[in-house]
Amino acid sequence: MKANKIQFSDASLLEIRGTSFYGGYVKSTACKISKALGCKIGSAYRGQYPTTFEWDKKYGSIVFTIYDYKQGAKCSSTILDYHIGTKCPEDTGVIVEMLKNLGLDAYIEK
Repeated sequence: MKANKIQFSDASLLEIRGTSFYGGYVKSTACKISKALGCKIGSAYRGQYPTTFEWDKKYGSIVFTIYDYKQGAKCSSTILDYHIGTKCPEDTGVIVEMLKNLGLDAYIEK
């Protein structure tokens, strides 16, 4: 994995409001995602949205989430296709490219 020189900050629940899934994925483990984002393994429970691992982040002005929607990762070393949520499809493209630059297998479903 490439060295992490990209700066991220945490996004609040208010900031992530309005993010949606636009076909972006990152095939990885929770451990690798956390290492790439420079943070602890994420976890969240949004009530109606079943996730085991989730990260709410900002990259510059882009707010994004990465989460294992309805996949129920058994542990942090389980390889899954994590969803990427953003506020618009263009932001998804930016985040996918950024994650690729960090050495993660990120893609947009065709």
